[in-house]
Amino acid sequence: MQIVLYALGILLGLAACLGGAPAMAATVTLFDAAGNTLPNAQGWAYASFPATTQSVAGGTLNFSTAGSTATQAGYARADQSLDTVAGFDLDLVQLTVLSESHDNTHRAGFSLIAIGEDPTRSLELAFWSGEVWAYAFTGGAFVHGTGLALDTSVAHDYTLRVRNNQWSLRVDGAATSLGGALVDYTPAALFIDPYEIPNFLFFGDDTGSAAAAITLKAVTFSPVPLPATAWLLAFGLLALLQRARRIPHR
Repeated sequence: MQIVLYALGILLGLAACLGGAPAMAATVTLFDAAGNTLPNAQGWAYASFPATTQSVAGGTLNFSTAGSTATQAGYARADQSLDTVAGFDLDLVQLTVLSESHDNTHRAGFSLIAIGEDPTRSLELAFWSGEVWAYAFTGGAFVHGTGLALDTSVAHDYTLRVRNNQWSLRVDGAATSLGGALVDYTPAALFIDPYEIPNFLFFGDDTGSAAAAITLKAVTFSPVPLPATAWLLAFGLLALLQRARRIPHR
């Protein structure tokens, strides 16, 4: 009977590992405007240069640096494990880009940054009025990388999906063509350098040459845990080996 149970454990583990996707861990709500409090009241640090005031009303965050392209402001935290191999989903819920302006084609007034546990595996997504694109790092400079034409003035749910050091973007639950390998921004020589901080998350305006106004409902995070089936498979194999040692050789 024990051998049958062990064998079933191995078969179930193999079937799940070969044919099933890893289960997502419980989703963590990092920010929810339904609470009518700013992100800095929900575990985020806020910084602004020069000082600007953000607001929450009716379950929506109203964020703006639209007064000047020189203004920088945003929210950051580093309390989640951004394992870029196992993977995670990072969601911006009902993000609307009300306006965006930039002084050059390599900057955006609103960005999402996710720095991995290994900071050489990271990504910064930029949002324009008609495009979502990723920052590449070439020749010691942040430059406009791969992009996706999209009407960002309409509210969308954006999911940054990371698996096996690769990233992709989903919009309103649907896959898009936007994605690729994660980027190493660590060679950047910056006076204030968040790209060296493991597990760093940021959303806002991080450049002195662009501006934006957006609304946002929530930010959520869903890590991919080590599949339980892997532990089941390992346990079954170990049990069979131990059982085999007890059986006399003939």
